[in-house]
Amino acid sequence: MGLECLGTLANLTIPDLDWELVLKEYNLVPYLKNRLKPGSADDDLILEVVIMIGTVSIDDACAVMLAKSGIIPALIELLNAQQEDDEFVCQIVYVFYQMVFHQATRDVIIKETQAPAYLIDLMHDKNAEIKKVCDNTLDIIAEYDEEWGKKIQSEKFRFHNNQWLEMVESRQADEPEPYLYDNERTNLFYSADGIISADGSVSPDLFSHFQPQNGDSHLTGDMSDVFDQTSSSPGRPATAYGFRPDEQPHYLSTVPHPEQPAEPHRGSVVVTVDHHNLVPRSREIIFSTELKQKMDLLPDLWKQEYWLPPGVTWKDMEQLADSDRPQPKDLLVALPLSLCFVALRHVFERFLAPPLCRWLGVKKRSQIAAAPSPQLESFYTQRSRHPTQKEVASLMLLCGKTQRQIEMWFRRRRNQDRPCQTKKFGEAAWRFFFYLTAFVAGLVSLFDRPWFWDHRECWRQYPFQPLERAHFWYYMLELGFYFSLLLRISVDIKRKDFKEQVIHHLATIILLSFSYCANYIRIGTLILLLHDSSDILLESAKMFHYGTGWKKTCDSLFVVFSVVFLVTRLVIFPSKLIRATLLLSMEVFEPFVGYYFFNILLMVLQVLHIFWAGLILRMVFKFLKGKLEKDERSDEESVVEEEENSEDENLDQRRDCYWEKSKETLNSRFSALTNNCVLNNLTHQRLSLPNRMAKSQ
Repeated sequence: MGLECLGTLANLTIPDLDWELVLKEYNLVPYLKNRLKPGSADDDLILEVVIMIGTVSIDDACAVMLAKSGIIPALIELLNAQQEDDEFVCQIVYVFYQMVFHQATRDVIIKETQAPAYLIDLMHDKNAEIKKVCDNTLDIIAEYDEEWGKKIQSEKFRFHNNQWLEMVESRQADEPEPYLYDNERTNLFYSADGIISADGSVSPDLFSHFQPQNGDSHLTGDMSDVFDQTSSSPGRPATAYGFRPDEQPHYLSTVPHPEQPAEPHRGSVVVTVDHHNLVPRSREIIFSTELKQKMDLLPDLWKQEYWLPPGVTWKDMEQLADSDRPQPKDLLVALPLSLCFVALRHVFERFLAPPLCRWLGVKKRSQIAAAPSPQLESFYTQRSRHPTQKEVASLMLLCGKTQRQIEMWFRRRRNQDRPCQTKKFGEAAWRFFFYLTAFVAGLVSLFDRPWFWDHRECWRQYPFQPLERAHFWYYMLELGFYFSLLLRISVDIKRKDFKEQVIHHLATIILLSFSYCANYIRIGTLILLLHDSSDILLESAKMFHYGTGWKKTCDSLFVVFSVVFLVTRLVIFPSKLIRATLLLSMEVFEPFVGYYFFNILLMVLQVLHIFWAGLILRMVFKFLKGKLEKDERSDEESVVEEEENSEDENLDQRRDCYWEKSKETLNSRFSALTNNCVLNNLTHQRLSLPNRMAKSQ
């Protein structure tokens, strides 16, 4: 039933029929493109599809639709697959003939495909109708493209020159060669029945059977049959020459002997060249299927198939004004912005963060400085901050200190390099103010946009979506901020998830850059807004955590942050935004390289979300048990140093307590001893008093 309907449509000859309305009303363009794939349907149905495309190609508006749909590359693919079928080849070539009359399809055929090279190959086909349509199509291409015109003219000259030379050689092979035994060569061509004169000039009778067409001479009648038998290849080349008008082709010349006719195989173009050097030969290129495939695999960063949906070209994007079209060069704006963010952060941490520290009661912990020791300082800075037991033993001999003293020195020295609370507070405060500003600005610019509420609107008329200035600066500011985080990542506080943070920043930068160039601006702004919403709460909770007397506020913010993070990152992000990019986008266009690349980056972000969700759930579990005292993301080294420092403080306290107790014991003993001495003296004096009295008397 479908075959009959399509055949009826393809053969309609109604003058006023609006083919554009028919294609749009019944959405026939995707259907026609899908049916062009080899093996997608019966050959009869595919052939009717080709005829249908040739019929609608007469209309200029339909030609524009076909140019954007990617049907022309599909036709070339079908031509390669059905090269043995004359009917298929003839109908496809006729479609190209109809398309070259319209600028939209002509530009695609000439500038974006190898169709002219295929047509040049088919110019040598044995089927007269195919040759005729190819000649007419190539003549039109030559009028609009100068470079291809030179190639076509050179090929036509080479072809006719080939025919003439082979005819001469075949006639010469049938006649005796008197010049081999006679020094005079004037009689060489006398046996050619007057066609070739004695001086080698061509008789006008040779071209009496030629019928001029489109400025060229084509052979007809018996002469054409003779030429076909001597030069036409049994099959059509499976590939084109493979050169573009702006490329310098590689030529070579070969000659099979007239007695050994060449048998070219499918998949390459084989040329014969005169080995007698009678006439200068036109150069020819040999290009195999394998070589063409290798060239197609060469990397090309800005190839439109990577960035745009099938059937859309960079030239199609030019219908948008320059100010409304995202261009890759716009990303350079983010580089100076990142430097501005670095400078602005320095000013913020220098002048604005200290007053906030005092207001929230952030105190700088007092630290005991390590005693000056040149040997230990040199070892600390040049070799290791954590010496082994063997290294400690060697340092004991070098410095003349005990093991306990050396370990204490390295512990205090490491404590001196630890980031203080005020530095941690300044970093959290800077991020809090940026995320808050970005979230408010993004919400204001997106709240009244249709794609904020209906995610299908993200893909309506994609990729021909004008770029708004507000969204341009939203993108550039976010991109510049993440660039600044990468620039300062070596001096910022390192935490347990340092590697994950680096991966997150890189994935975010690549995601923003690619989505901007591919005009994924609408879905990109929603992703940015979603991430900023939970980051605000995280940084504010950190700020109150570093302060003094804000424990309840910090705990409340942490609970709210945990809920918002888990809902936005593990529920809304995959169920709404990833669904919009994976499924809803396919309602508008077919998958392409950029589609897969963009969704892979989103999956990388989702894996990081799951990792951080695990850390947050651990903190929630400890919080419910009343054991949450620090951030799970705190640096491991800082945690160890804090534990060691607390051990040192406890040891000092125990020593002080022991000294106090010892002092009291000694004092008591001294008191008892003193009292003992006084009592002994008094007793002795009392006992000796009568004796002294008697003696005195």
